Amino acid sequence: MNGKYQTALVRRLSQVAAGTFQLDLETAISDHVQPGQFVLLQPLAETSLLPRPFTVYFAQQGIFIRLVFEARGSNTRLYSQLKSGDKIRVLGPCGQPAVIDDSARLAIFIGGGCGLASLHWLAFAAGQKKIGLLCAAGFRDKDHVFSTKDFDRLGTPLEVATDDGSFGVSGTAVDLFQNIIFGEDGLPKNESIRVFTCGPTVMMREIARITRAEGIPCYVFLEEMMACGLGDCKSCAVRTNSGIKHVCKDGPIFESKEVIWDEDDEY
Repeated sequence: MNGKYQTALVRRLSQVAAGTFQLDLETAISDHVQPGQFVLLQPLAETSLLPRPFTVYFAQQGIFIRLVFEARGSNTRLYSQLKSGDKIRVLGPCGQPAVIDDSARLAIFIGGGCGLASLHWLAFAAGQKKIGLLCAAGFRDKDHVFSTKDFDRLGTPLEVATDDGSFGVSGTAVDLFQNIIFGEDGLPKNESIRVFTCGPTVMMREIARITRAEGIPCYVFLEEMMACGLGDCKSCAVRTNSGIKHVCKDGPIFESKEVIWDEDDEY
């Protein structure tokens, strides 16, 4: 990353679920970005100073990057109103790429809400390496479910749970994960399995607890507000067993057992 913003052209914006949007940007960043990395978009709200980070959902080299986000705040609502041909400044690629080592035989992806957007491209890359895939996600209700067709194209159906049972099974992403690990057809616990998760902190913390107890390597996509995207401002600091790390420079992906979720996690 050169640390300079560049102008990207809005190629397409579409709504993929209730309050959730897909944004395609034509940008030279597509030449360099890798699964797991993110970009920073300029703030559009007049009262905002900090850029907004988004993990890249997918990229086609030399053509475009795709972002998926939920319109929740003033900036994301304005992003959701962009039109084809609009221009926006973007910085990236930021962060470290995700790497699935060659000893992995099965990769499990667990998303919570819009956190699923951070996992799609890595799941695609794992499939390209002929690694087995299991993908699951939890949503509030059927209106907020997205990406099922994209995961179908990866050759692995997305298992879905909703809080109200209106789509898939009734429950949460953690419930789905527990069924994968402890259900009747539960998986053998061995070093050939890798778990990747992104979503609410409480969800990731619970999955981290389960995988640590079962001896399964697990990696979490952390999200923090950030200003520079270069590791200089120190605003996105997280506590780990290896000391203070910064999401924008050292992450956004961390081995879950290294993250200090609360005081009891220090060991």
